[in-house]
Amino acid sequence: MRTSILLILFTWFSLLGCKEVSQKVLPPVDDRLGAWSIELSPYVKDQSLDFFIESSWYSYDETNHIIWPNFRVYGLRINGEYTKLQIIDYYDDSSNPGNFTLRVQKEGEASKLIDFNAQGCGNVYTNPTYKECMADPDRNAFTYLNLETGAYRLMSDEEALKHLDWHIAFNGTNVRINSGKYGPGDVRAANLYVYGSFFANGKIDFQKIAEESFGPKGIRFFEQTFNLRRAAYALPQGQERAIHEADWFESNGEFFQAVNKNWWIVEGAEAGAFTKFNVSEIEEQKVGDQIETLIKLNLFNQKAGDSGFGTEETWELPKFDTSKRLIKTCLDLHGKQILSCSDSRVDLILSISNRNGLRRWRFNVIKGAVGPLNRQEMTRWTTGL
Repeated sequence: MRTSILLILFTWFSLLGCKEVSQKVLPPVDDRLGAWSIELSPYVKDQSLDFFIESSWYSYDETNHIIWPNFRVYGLRINGEYTKLQIIDYYDDSSNPGNFTLRVQKEGEASKLIDFNAQGCGNVYTNPTYKECMADPDRNAFTYLNLETGAYRLMSDEEALKHLDWHIAFNGTNVRINSGKYGPGDVRAANLYVYGSFFANGKIDFQKIAEESFGPKGIRFFEQTFNLRRAAYALPQGQERAIHEADWFESNGEFFQAVNKNWWIVEGAEAGAFTKFNVSEIEEQKVGDQIETLIKLNLFNQKAGDSGFGTEETWELPKFDTSKRLIKTCLDLHGKQILSCSDSRVDLILSISNRNGLRRWRFNVIKGAVGPLNRQEMTRWTTGL
């Protein structure tokens, strides 16, 4: 940047008649602090979002061309484990952009800070050569970070799709996680907290954000108690369904087979009803020129009014084969029955397509689902409420 951020701030605060930021003493207790926690339903619908655009980690000061971290607190679910994340720095002491500091705390462990450089192409509003940078593969590259070890490295998009040993990646202000179309992992992100006083009356209060940036850097936001396991973990880009195909079946040559390690908590059609859902087995065989399929499910049901889930049940769905081009099966998980798709008791829809030699399967949720979860994590859900 041509002008030091510190010089800009000094001039800015002087004009406002404020004290220096370093002398500003924030009150030890904020009466509104706990009011800004984001408590959404953990049951996500069949909708893929660019999460870090929808829940941005920064605010752009157009007057002074500064990227300010807004100290939002995120939750990450990684291989059935949970981590809090907060981005607290974007510039180094010399005002160079892309020099990040993350505050990270894995569940049950102490918090830590991770520093790294991921300048990439910066930001479209602050980098005058942004367009040229985006066309240059040597500069337009993400830095991929392992939150466990703190190790980071540059990789191409193609390389990142082959590696599980990274969790989150940065290219200037752009952020990716290892899942969906960006990587083979299962990282999911949730929005836990954003301090609403920064955005009072629909306007960004950059003075308050600056005071926080040169002061406690959002530590009091981060140290609040959050229920990480019940946060709303968004679907990653490239996954349009809460029960994603690659998480419940895979191809084994000519036939499909179950990926039976994964579970989902499905919100039922009836209010207060839930089901733990798992595809336990897929049996296929050739019958003449067609492939015949039997799908077996494992279920734990919680009916409306129940305090928790019942005992494990099994359900064999009706057999089907490839002779029909399109099959739509609407499932009542509690009654273990196939219903008309217009029936209000339908919890899940299974669609089967057989066209031009290609077989496509998918589940669609009616209300929403949590997952995929491993069995250990699934057992911790004693109630869907």
